[in-house]
Amino acid sequence: MAAEALLRWRDPDRGLLSPSGFLALAEDTGLIVPIGEQVLRHACESIVAWRREKSAAALRVSVNMSAVQLREHGFEQRVAAILHETGCPPDALTLEVTENSTMVDGDMIMETLRALKGLGLRLVVDDFGVGHASLTFLREAPVDGIKIDRRFVSQLLLDQRDQAIVSSMIRLARGLGLDVVAEGVENAEQSQRLARMQCFEQQGRHFGEALPAREFASLLAARACGPITDVRSWRVRRPEALGA
Repeated sequence: MAAEALLRWRDPDRGLLSPSGFLALAEDTGLIVPIGEQVLRHACESIVAWRREKSAAALRVSVNMSAVQLREHGFEQRVAAILHETGCPPDALTLEVTENSTMVDGDMIMETLRALKGLGLRLVVDDFGVGHASLTFLREAPVDGIKIDRRFVSQLLLDQRDQAIVSSMIRLARGLGLDVVAEGVENAEQSQRLARMQCFEQQGRHFGEALPAREFASLLAARACGPITDVRSWRVRRPEALGA
C-alpha cells in the first residue's frame, strides 16, 4: 500500500491553493528548501505513526522533490538526518523527481540521487514522458520506477496515440525492471484499461480525494478493525483494488 504527500496552502482569502498557485514563487525565492524540509519531516513522522497500525505496516509514502532542493549543498545529509531523527525506515519513503530537474547541474544532481539511493530510499521519476530527456535520464538515474503523467492518462480512452504511448511506457518500464504507476486516474474505465495494459499501480480521484493526515490516519485505523469495502475512499495505489 502506498500514498503520496500532497502540499497545499490554505490562504485566508483565496482558500485552499494547489502547488500551481505558489510553488514557482517558492522555488524562485528559495523558500522551497525550508518548505520541502518541513514537508519531508512531517511525512516521515506520519509514516512512523501510521505504520503502528497492523494494516499499514508496509505503508510507503511518496514525497516530491524540487530541483532547487536537489541542488542544495548537503541535501542528502539533511534527508539522512530527518530519517534518523524521526525513526522513519528508509524503505518506507519514496522521493519523486522529474527528468527536467537534472537539466541544470545534471552531474551534481545525479550524484545527489546516487547518494539518496545509498540511504535505502526509493526513487521514482515523476511526470514521465513530458520531460526533455526521458530515455537518457531513465538509463543513467538510479531509479526504481516511473509515474506516467496524467496528461497521457486523461485521454487514454479517446486518443489512440495516447494509448500507444502509455502502452509503450509500461512495456519499457517492465523491460527495465522498473515499477510503473499511472497518475490522474479519474474513472473506472481508465483504471480497467490500464489494468489490461498490465499497469496495476494507479492513483487519482477514482480512488478518492486527497485527505488531511488526521483523516487518513482514521482510515488506516478503520482498516485495521476490518475490511473497507469502498476502495475508492483510499487515495493509495492498491493492485488488489483492481481485482489483481
